[in-house]
Amino acid sequence: MSFRRYSLIVGITLALISVLPAIVAHSGGSYLGHHYNTDDHMVYAAWMNQAAEGRFFFDNRFTTDDQPGLTVHLYFWLVGTFARFLGLFWAETLFRFALGVGLIVLLGRFIERLRVSETAARWVLAMTPLAGGLGFLVWHNFGQTITRPASTPVRQALMDRLPIDVWQPEVYVWPSMLTNHLFLVSLCLMLVFGLCVLAAREGQWKPIAGGALSLGVLMNIHSYDVLTLGLVGVGFLVATHRAGQLNGPWVGRVALMVLGVVPAALWFLYVLRNDPVFQARAATPTWTTNFRTVFFGLAPLILLVVGEALHRSLRPAPSEAGRVEDPASDQSLRPWVAPPGLIGGWLIGGLALMLIFASGHTEFVAWTGPVGFLALFAWALGSCWLTARPDPTYNFLSAWAWVGFVAPYFPAAFQRKLAAGLAIPWAILGGIALVALLRSQPPSTKRLVTGLASLILVASSIRWFGRNQQLLALNVSNTTMHAAQIDPGVQAAIDFLRKQPGKTVAIAPPGVWNQQKEPDSFATPLVPDWNAVLSGMALTYGYAAHWSETPEYPRRRGLLQEIYYNPDRTPAERAGAIQTTGADYMLILSPEAAQKLGAVDLSGFGPPRVQGQNYWLIQITQSED
Repeated sequence: MSFRRYSLIVGITLALISVLPAIVAHSGGSYLGHHYNTDDHMVYAAWMNQAAEGRFFFDNRFTTDDQPGLTVHLYFWLVGTFARFLGLFWAETLFRFALGVGLIVLLGRFIERLRVSETAARWVLAMTPLAGGLGFLVWHNFGQTITRPASTPVRQALMDRLPIDVWQPEVYVWPSMLTNHLFLVSLCLMLVFGLCVLAAREGQWKPIAGGALSLGVLMNIHSYDVLTLGLVGVGFLVATHRAGQLNGPWVGRVALMVLGVVPAALWFLYVLRNDPVFQARAATPTWTTNFRTVFFGLAPLILLVVGEALHRSLRPAPSEAGRVEDPASDQSLRPWVAPPGLIGGWLIGGLALMLIFASGHTEFVAWTGPVGFLALFAWALGSCWLTARPDPTYNFLSAWAWVGFVAPYFPAAFQRKLAAGLAIPWAILGGIALVALLRSQPPSTKRLVTGLASLILVASSIRWFGRNQQLLALNVSNTTMHAAQIDPGVQAAIDFLRKQPGKTVAIAPPGVWNQQKEPDSFATPLVPDWNAVLSGMALTYGYAAHWSETPEYPRRRGLLQEIYYNPDRTPAERAGAIQTTGADYMLILSPEAAQKLGAVDLSGFGPPRVQGQNYWLIQITQSED
């Protein structure tokens, strides 16, 4: 079997496993379609549903603020166009499956360019989508902090924060396949651009169009990744220069590719300048957590790469089958080869200093600042220089690994988004490192060590799949505030609201979680937060529907809290608060459900249009003044 066919089979197998649970859940007829970061998926759903109605320019359905409706998102427009014929669930599932397969195949293209045996390449390809860190040792289903009992040294080492392989899916392949097809298409475009850059070195002009197109689309659908590629590109230039392979025509061809980003970037700036809602959304911070959570989320892979770099510098491996396996044996890296002490001191010393420095920063904040980031970036560029090899593909992955490692501390509000796909280069390089370290060992030792390493590397991915099934069984999202299944009354309300003409504003009760006595344990919310669901699925405008899409979300959610749950409000005060939201419709607890939960009965604030067992949709009676 050829390696490319093997890549396709691995891709189909993993992609099928990733979508089957959703298909089974959907067969019950009430599955919402997502149960990880549900509120974010409702943002995507709002765009796709608008596209299904024939729109190309989208507006934000998660706020009642005035907006020009300038948003263009090519990917969700495409999926929404398919949803017009297939339905939203099946369109998303089709794209998630196809992109999962495509991502594995693209990983195979990278791996087959590397100078490793086919047997090693097959193992690296199987491990790369599933490889994670040490999060499985302190696994939690909810949140980003350690709440369940753990040994004191572990808690201290992690500063009570869970490693990113527990909760940040966009960094890894398999969690992205399970949870978010936007991450999949973004990772595919990043890999396509990387392959085009490498192909352009070989004197080809054809990849320029592919590179320009992939970068332009990436700028439109997930602009943060373009910044990541830009930073990685600097590291790749450093490694390429170190290998003596930098040449003007190659740089020129890559520069032409980069021009593909210009139209999307100009439109982005235009929307940012003219859409105040988008401005508020862009200003919402998503800080990267302290350095230890990142390190331990990739620790086995990092240690393999660093260990192999030291071993290589101490005991250069001979060339095999005419392939250059050692930088010291290739003239392109002469006349100077970094000594072991410098490599070890630079890599290990830098990592140690960052681990120590991060110990004073436990909150989700930017803990470096511009000066600190420049220091980290300089260290990453030095790492690219010291670990450079004659293989351009290896150098590209190495640059992505080292520079990508510090990119999430770029001094901007969207830090965490710059970690997308970071596990990919570390997993490939880590697999190659393990193969190199075991090259001289007897077959029995190779099998034993490889098997043990495989178990450690895939353990977090196994936990991801297990959590996926647990959340479905519990009917709860990882947000703790959203349900996986749509209540029949809510579905009836969605169907009713989709038929209303013009701009319709609807509000729903804020979510009430159902925390259990055991730490890290939540059941189906007592009252799921349906605000995001109405905006995403019914396309109504929400007053407080999403933590980052709704300007002044905390204040607005507080007002909904007062309306739905504060028994001390007089009817006149409650009516005034409802009028403040500008809502035309209210999703409320049915009188029976409100009495059972001790909530406020709001059925008197307008005639019911939908009456379900647990929820009613009422049309708000507008005050005459």
